Amino acid sequence: MTSLAKQLQKLAVPHTQAILGEDKKKASLLFDHKEAATIDRETFHALGINGLEELETIDSSFVEFEVSLFGDSSLTFERTVQTKDVNEKLDLAIRRFLIKMSPFCLLKPAHKALEWLIHRFHIHFYNTDELLMCFLPYHESKIFARVLQLIKFNAKITSKWDLLEPLQKAGVHLSRQTLVNHCRTDPAFMSFICDKIPKYVKVLSETEQTPKCRVLFSFYATTIIGVLEDGGASEVLLSALLPHISRGLQSRLAEYKAASYMILAQLFHTTRLKPGLLKTLQQIVAKSLVPELLTEGVACLLLMFQTQDMASINITKKSFRHLCKHFSVVEAIIQLYAQFEAQKFLVSFLDRIIPAAFKLAVGMATSGESSQSDSSYTEESVDDRIKESLQGIVRQLEGKHSAAVDKAVSRRLSECGNQSDRDLVQEFLNLYVLSVPHQLIADSETSLVLSLNHRLASVREKAVQTLIDSRDELEDASFLRDSLQMRLQDDDYNVVSAALSVAKELWDVLEDDQNTLYLLKNIVSKGIEEEAWEKPSKQALKILTHFSRSDLHLQVFASLVPCLFMVKESKFNLDLIKDVMTSPLVVKNTMLKSVGTEWKVHNKVVSSGKSGVVNQVVGQCLAVGLHRLGTDMQWKLLEGWWDWSRDIQDVRRACLVLVVLDNLITVVTEPKLRLDFCHWQARLVDTLVKEKRVACSLCSWTLVKNPWSDVINKTQLDTQVPEGYILKALYGVVMALTCFSDIEQQFQMLGLMWTQHANNRATELGLTLTLQARALCMGLNLFNSAKLAAARTIVQSPTVMLDLLVVLTSVHTPIRRQGLAIAHQLLTTAKTHNTVFAPFLKRLVKYEGEILADKDYVRLVMHSLFKHTDLMKKDGTAASPRKGRQSLRKTRSKPDGTMPEDLAAGETDRQWSLAAFLAIIAREATPPYQQAVLLQVFSRLNNKDVLVSLMDLMTRLLDQDKLLTSVQTECLGLLLERFTPETVDCLAPGTQGLQLFLKALKRSGLETEMGSVGAPQLVAINQITKDLYAALMDESQCEILSTLFDICVDSKQLDVATHIRRGIKHLLLEGKHIDTELRKCLKTSTASTVREAKRLKKPDPTPEQVGLTEFDSRDWLRATVVLEAVHTKKKVNNFTVLVPTCFQILSSILESDNHSSAEYLKQLILTLLYNICTRLDSLEEGTASVPERQFNMDLIVQCIRSSDNPQTHHHALLLLTAAAKIFPEHLLHNMMSVFTFMGANIMRQDDAYSFHIISKILETVVPALITACEQRKRVPKGVTNDLDDIITMVIQVFVDSYPYVPEHRRHLLFNKLLSVIGEKRYLWRLVSLMMKHVVSKGTLKSELAVDTPQDSGSSDTDFCLLLCADFSSTVQLSSAKHMLEYILKLPDEKEDDTPRLVRREPESFSKLQKEDAAVFNPPVHTDKQLRHFKYAVINLLVQLFSSPEFVLQVGSDDGGDVLQEFRGLLETVLQFVSLMPESMFIDVIGGLLSHDLPTIQRRAMDLLNTKLQHQKDMEHVESASLLPLVERLRGLVESLEHEVTEDSVQNCQTAFISLKLLCRNIGSQHREPFVEVLKTSVEVFKNEAVGVSVSSCALLCIAEICQTLRVHVIQHLPTFMPAIITVLADHKQLVMNELYVVSVVTTLNKVMENLAHFLSPYLHDILTHVCILSSKTEKYDILQKPAVQMRMKTIRATLSTNLPTRVLLPVVTECYSTLVTTSKMGVVCLMSVFGEHLTSIPREEMTSHMTQLQTFFLRCLDVRVDFPELSNKKTMELESVTIDTIIAMVLKLSEATFKPFLFKVFDWATTDPDHRDRILVFYRLTDRLSEKLRSLFSMFAGNIVDHAAKILDENNSLKNNKKFFPTDKSKRKKGCQVLTYILDTVTKCCQYDTQGFINKERFDLLMQPLVDQLENEAGGDEVYGSRVHDHLVPCIVQLCVAAGDDSLWRSLNYQLCLKTRSQDSKVKEASLVTLDELHKKLGEDYMPLLPDTVPFLAELMEDECEAVEKKCHEVIREMEKTLGEPLQKYF
Repeated sequence: MTSLAKQLQKLAVPHTQAILGEDKKKASLLFDHKEAATIDRETFHALGINGLEELETIDSSFVEFEVSLFGDSSLTFERTVQTKDVNEKLDLAIRRFLIKMSPFCLLKPAHKALEWLIHRFHIHFYNTDELLMCFLPYHESKIFARVLQLIKFNAKITSKWDLLEPLQKAGVHLSRQTLVNHCRTDPAFMSFICDKIPKYVKVLSETEQTPKCRVLFSFYATTIIGVLEDGGASEVLLSALLPHISRGLQSRLAEYKAASYMILAQLFHTTRLKPGLLKTLQQIVAKSLVPELLTEGVACLLLMFQTQDMASINITKKSFRHLCKHFSVVEAIIQLYAQFEAQKFLVSFLDRIIPAAFKLAVGMATSGESSQSDSSYTEESVDDRIKESLQGIVRQLEGKHSAAVDKAVSRRLSECGNQSDRDLVQEFLNLYVLSVPHQLIADSETSLVLSLNHRLASVREKAVQTLIDSRDELEDASFLRDSLQMRLQDDDYNVVSAALSVAKELWDVLEDDQNTLYLLKNIVSKGIEEEAWEKPSKQALKILTHFSRSDLHLQVFASLVPCLFMVKESKFNLDLIKDVMTSPLVVKNTMLKSVGTEWKVHNKVVSSGKSGVVNQVVGQCLAVGLHRLGTDMQWKLLEGWWDWSRDIQDVRRACLVLVVLDNLITVVTEPKLRLDFCHWQARLVDTLVKEKRVACSLCSWTLVKNPWSDVINKTQLDTQVPEGYILKALYGVVMALTCFSDIEQQFQMLGLMWTQHANNRATELGLTLTLQARALCMGLNLFNSAKLAAARTIVQSPTVMLDLLVVLTSVHTPIRRQGLAIAHQLLTTAKTHNTVFAPFLKRLVKYEGEILADKDYVRLVMHSLFKHTDLMKKDGTAASPRKGRQSLRKTRSKPDGTMPEDLAAGETDRQWSLAAFLAIIAREATPPYQQAVLLQVFSRLNNKDVLVSLMDLMTRLLDQDKLLTSVQTECLGLLLERFTPETVDCLAPGTQGLQLFLKALKRSGLETEMGSVGAPQLVAINQITKDLYAALMDESQCEILSTLFDICVDSKQLDVATHIRRGIKHLLLEGKHIDTELRKCLKTSTASTVREAKRLKKPDPTPEQVGLTEFDSRDWLRATVVLEAVHTKKKVNNFTVLVPTCFQILSSILESDNHSSAEYLKQLILTLLYNICTRLDSLEEGTASVPERQFNMDLIVQCIRSSDNPQTHHHALLLLTAAAKIFPEHLLHNMMSVFTFMGANIMRQDDAYSFHIISKILETVVPALITACEQRKRVPKGVTNDLDDIITMVIQVFVDSYPYVPEHRRHLLFNKLLSVIGEKRYLWRLVSLMMKHVVSKGTLKSELAVDTPQDSGSSDTDFCLLLCADFSSTVQLSSAKHMLEYILKLPDEKEDDTPRLVRREPESFSKLQKEDAAVFNPPVHTDKQLRHFKYAVINLLVQLFSSPEFVLQVGSDDGGDVLQEFRGLLETVLQFVSLMPESMFIDVIGGLLSHDLPTIQRRAMDLLNTKLQHQKDMEHVESASLLPLVERLRGLVESLEHEVTEDSVQNCQTAFISLKLLCRNIGSQHREPFVEVLKTSVEVFKNEAVGVSVSSCALLCIAEICQTLRVHVIQHLPTFMPAIITVLADHKQLVMNELYVVSVVTTLNKVMENLAHFLSPYLHDILTHVCILSSKTEKYDILQKPAVQMRMKTIRATLSTNLPTRVLLPVVTECYSTLVTTSKMGVVCLMSVFGEHLTSIPREEMTSHMTQLQTFFLRCLDVRVDFPELSNKKTMELESVTIDTIIAMVLKLSEATFKPFLFKVFDWATTDPDHRDRILVFYRLTDRLSEKLRSLFSMFAGNIVDHAAKILDENNSLKNNKKFFPTDKSKRKKGCQVLTYILDTVTKCCQYDTQGFINKERFDLLMQPLVDQLENEAGGDEVYGSRVHDHLVPCIVQLCVAAGDDSLWRSLNYQLCLKTRSQDSKVKEASLVTLDELHKKLGEDYMPLLPDTVPFLAELMEDECEAVEKKCHEVIREMEKTLGEPLQKYF
């Protein structure tokens, strides 16, 4: 490579190419290279930031790159201009980023971030190794191939990546085999890969304990294993590979270690290694073993022994030592041994482990003996310990490998030569033979096992004793357990006694506590029944009572209860009872201690030993004990005892349970519990009677007082039959009443009997109607016999009142009559005592007749009584009492029983009554069946207060864990029915009512005993009516709707879902609520931030989820339910919000790999969108709308393309039709892909369904396309919106698919197509397209058809003829005419015989270009194909017109339409004249021009013009042959002078066009004829009678002649130039016609371009009128047309560049004089033209005219003096363009020329004191000059600065009382403008001072005037503030900076500080602003000035003006920041 080449290569870096503009293509990972070049840097940066943020959500360690690689500073960072150190740091950061990104290379966020690094840091160029290594693990992915395209390979420089260059060219990925082969041939490359692994691990492990390196290690392992697979490893490969394997084995990462194991295993398998190397590898593997990979490591060693020669190595000591460190190594070896051949390894391992084991055993024995201080070390003791250690091993060997052990023992015995060896063998045998179960019993010659099952009890007893004695020697605990358990069930008491001798150990030996308890209880029971068993019974009792665990005490005691009753007189039984009662079981147990205490009280009574007394005492003790236990435990124990007593056919023991109940009823004090025990005792008595185990006569009513001794002692059963359940029930009632002394409790007890008809368990409990009647009578009698106080208590009890209400709901009239009788008695007492329930009772008595007649009438009574009752007190608090009747009694009554006066009113009584009733209903103690009835009674009474009072009841019912009973279910349903529009306030957001209602909705019917029948869930669902839902608040609606959808998804009951769907159908829903529900199916997370959400991983599927798609998940099922509910629903408000969500869901479905399983979802979404579109279309405009960007029609099309489901197609097509009316643009964007899909798939199917689909698509989409085209508002440039073009593309799809359409369906398909799109309009296009397809792609035959010579060429034509024959002759003639017209539009031939373009398939109809939709596009076809196409079409038409069928068809049509179409066809045929040879064509045209008909003449001229416009068509024509046509055409033009008609005018225009084209073609060769044409054109142009259109054509002809003839037209300029100038001058008439303007401007343009140097006489007028027209562009729209603008621009450019200065300058001067008086804004255009001229001329020419230029510009600058009447705005504009022109001139002047000019202007501005306006203009000029010239201007600014200082003083109101412009207010404004321009000029002079312009003299000169300007308040406050901040402060600061001398700074700073002492606060504040900017500019250099400043600042800190003080503090803070230290120390 040459030196130049190397330098060029260095320059060819990305940065340099971008700077030079050569980088039209930019490297990009995500975009096309050309597209990437059009994207700006900020877009790439935003893309990279987005990718980085997404990566941070996955791995937070990416945060470190936010600043270094993705910060804002990276936008301007260029690495090529940085130092080596900076680039090294950058490379390090990039390397770290790529390593951290490597696990995520396949993710989109990584690609985004990488795109920024490629664009900004060119990592594909500078960091190639890191980039490729990052993606190399993914070498078989598409992204690797994409990355490969970024790399620039250099064929002249060898690189490790050269293997990738062929892949880059091919654009394919790197295959695994290619990579493996390269690594095998290039070990260096393999080492490169291996070296990268630990580097990656190091970086990735910095932030994670287990880095994500799985892909990396997998790539590493598969690559190296692939290298080793073929041919093993050579020495070179081994030397390169072993260090990396060793490093991997020693890594702490399990995956890295596992990969190394795999590589090492492959190495062992394919390569024979040397012993030394094997020994080293063995030790490394053993040392690297870790618990989690122990099996893999041992397997690696196992493979080593299988494949390598390990005879001389075996397992080394070091390896064995490392293996033994892992306790589970034996399990790993066992596992591998079961699966693989491991004999070699196992033998070697045993060779090591057996000696080590013996050595360890001896060492342990030695250490064990030596550790005992009381015994000495002996050889025998060591032997014993070794034997003990070996015994287990030997027994296991004998058990599992008995044959091998026998074989080994036999072999050893045969080898023994002496007795000692045989003794050793015998001792070995004893190790496993002499175990305890096999030991011989001394007194019997059999083993222990057999003895335990011996037939003799004595042998069994001895065996049990032996077993117990040797239990410590047993190794198998199960043997002891099973043996003892069996013997405890022995039928011999001695054997059992021997087994019980283990005492308390029995619990641990038997293990099963329940079984042990059962065995011991049976033994105790046997002792009571048989005297022989008393000893074992006592043993068993002791074990139970003394040695049982505390947690079994209750269970043990319960099991012993049957033994605590004496069924016969027995001392043993009494002793046993005493032992139990005094045992630790009772005494020490907390729960049973009361039993023992009670026993001690009756100890003396028990000592008598009488069974009756003992049983009574025991019963009393047990009752006391039960009373101390919990209720559940009480019932459990009692039921257990009763079941036990029933199993034993002994009535006495059964009656003993009743004794316990007797005592328990006496002990219990709680009424409800006593009542329950009474009922239960009655049930037990009834059971005994039924079973005939006790006589009925013994069951007297006074059993509760009499002991059961008589019953217990009876031995004979009485067979009397009981009278029934009435006796038992009455017994329970009397017993219950005698238990309660309080009359109120007695009435509560009676109330339970009164309300039995409502109790669903009445039959089960034996409560009959008779019992209810008797209870009512008993209650009435009890009330009548009660004392006064007791009666008053009953009347004030709300419980009694409610019980009475329940009675009145009975279906039996006598019961209701009895209840009303009680009401009468209660009312009498209530009136006497004036109780709160008097109105209630009075109302019941009043409607007595109605209540007797109708059981439901009581509901109306309660409604009428309480309907106007308000539960809220006057103070707003609830009236419902919280403490039941007690609080009510205290509140309502006085000590004497009367009511307070303030509450005596009837309304208050009703209020308190209702509150009390609701409180009783809601309380927990009220039976559920009563609650259900009472809720029905009060069902008509419903309001918010009532519902709130009942919510506690609803809460309890809903919170109940167990199944709801039928009654509870009924209660809950009645409560839920109270949620109505009247109580809607209870469903407000956050209220208890809403939460309860939602909980009820969620409660399934499966949670009740009734199932779904009457389930609360259904009740709650049915309560959600449209009125209730409409009355709800928005949040409540949302919650309820969401809950309904959840239930519909989760419920397994079909009727629930049906109810919900039916209910939702009638609700008026909100669109935002539905939108919220639908969005829940999208990907969401519970994380608080996006980054946290992206870190969440998808959980692994459970076994139940395997085989399911994501659409089977609950979220998607829920979305399906929501869509089912709303997809056809019309009652939705704000439905348009659903559109974006629907499309998001549809997109999510289509992006899924399993979208085919979501067809139903697609259909629902499409239906919903269709309904939305339908509603939008039906609404009035502006009512509702959907933004176009939200309607993603592409997804709808994708549904059609990706689905095979007909229903999906149907819904999608309907939606497209509806959407076309709303979004026509969207339809055009997406419909092309529908037709493409249809042509590629559906049309190829041979079935009726496919044809139906095609028909449906056509019928649906084509009208929609027509609508879309008509409604399309915006059409991009270059894109066609012609309907014909779009339909042509549709036809093209069908034509392209023609060969693949089944033959028998073609005709029907194309006929259907034409019938839909319109045959008259598109038949010709279809036929033409088919002919084009034949021409370009061959015969349109089916792929399966047989190609024969006879039909290969005619089949397609025949099909077209057959298709044409289906339509009328009118349609065929019209189509033929259109085809001929189209052929005429095609070129005759192509210059290039090869197609220059490739036919493009448009992406969408919205991007369809005209050429894409052409029937035949010549650029994409060859010349041969063009000719063939024309021939094919003509041939088809010939066959059509010559066919007999067509002739008959035409003959049968008599209409005029046929004749008209035929004439049109003939006229079209005549156009083929243009296809004639050139000479013939010219003759024919000449003849036609002489024709009498004007239309024929015009048609002939059109043909001639068409021919002339294509110059190549006339190349072979001799120019002389065209001259006759010129004369004929000129004659046609001259004929216009004789007769002006419409036809003559049109012919004249066409003739001018023909003459213009002829002049262009032959004018340069034949000038004379066209000179005559010029004269004729001028005459016609001057003739006003011909009209504007003809004059325009004449002007265009004149323009063409001038351009062609050039100097030959000079003599004729006077004939037409004045006329053109006249037209230009008449502006108003000119702008009336666009064609006229264009013609005039075009003519003037052509004349100026070709004859500019000969137009001097007309230049003034031309320039003047051009400037005036240019200035009026904004006024007239016609002048803003692009064509006019372009030509005007060309004219001005010609004027400025083609004319010399000597000609143009006088004209410009004269024009300025004209324009400045007539059109002052035309001066702007004039100066622009002149400025361009000055820019283009050479410096010498400008210098030669400098005097005239100075004069001209000074005149222009004096516009303020010459035209004082102009407004300030126009004056400023004129001055601006003049100054711009001057600057254009100045930039080309030399120093010698510019300086005199500047001084000339300075003198002009300063010498005349009367024209001070010139000073303003001058300093405005200097401001612009200083800005443009910068430091050069300072060379000429010396005098200007002096004058500026003077003007500053003169124009300072503080120094000069006279105004600088004293005339008026506008003049005074000029004074402020002068100051501004002066300050800006000085500022720029100082700013660009590089040559010391600001010296001490100038500084002193300017300083004081500038500082004094701080006090110049001229112009007012606003102007003053703006001038100071924007102009004065920067000027002072720049002056200071330019001076660069701290001594000068000090004086300036001091002067500024002095201004802070001004009396004006504005001046102070301005001074502070200046000081602030000054210290900021000087920085630390301001420190020397600080001492001078501080005193002044200190004064200002306490200034009177608050604004000044505040500003001072701000300045001090800023100074502290600038100087870096606090300033407080200076104050």
